[in-house]
Amino acid sequence: MPVYMAECDLPGMAPEHVAESVERLRRACEQVAGGGPTVRHLQTLWVPADWRASYLFQARSAAAVEAVCRAAHVPFLRVVQVMEVVVSEGLKGRARDREA
Repeated sequence: MPVYMAECDLPGMAPEHVAESVERLRRACEQVAGGGPTVRHLQTLWVPADWRASYLFQARSAAAVEAVCRAAHVPFLRVVQVMEVVVSEGLKGRARDREA
């Protein structure tokens, strides 16, 4: 399943508020799924110097991630699909889905 990143500007947000947003997002994932795991929160990256957070989700679509963010009252700038880039010795690197 693809991985998406929700980019959020969170001016004035303290780390504990970011943690609360993660809990709201996880609850929203369960509610939006409605019986099937259509969106799963994977990780949150917080950049305090920029007041920015990036939330990573596994989901069927960007629209599903947007619905979760709205349900959790987490404002987002955009939701984009992301891929992990793996660089191994002897290889120039390759992009892959997170679970591949």
